[in-house]
Amino acid sequence: GPDMPQWTPPAGPPIAYDSVGDGSPLVLLHAFPFDRRMWQPQRSLAARFRLLLPDLPGFGESPVPEGGWTVDSAADT
Repeated sequence: GPDMPQWTPPAGPPIAYDSVGDGSPLVLLHAFPFDRRMWQPQRSLAARFRLLLPDLPGFGESPVPEGGWTVDSAADT
């Protein structure tokens, strides 16, 4: 949505993500072809960790990179 936090990597479009909880950061990367919603059942971990749940480029609320999505463009993120 419009208030969604975003991070812009050096190469590629902005990345939408959720940040929930406190504590040590724990980054959960979704599988292909899903988005960060796949981690809904694990959100209870936010009681112990700061969960960082990005939508990788071209998935969920993150736009497709210029030139389209490729495995190489995902690796550059």
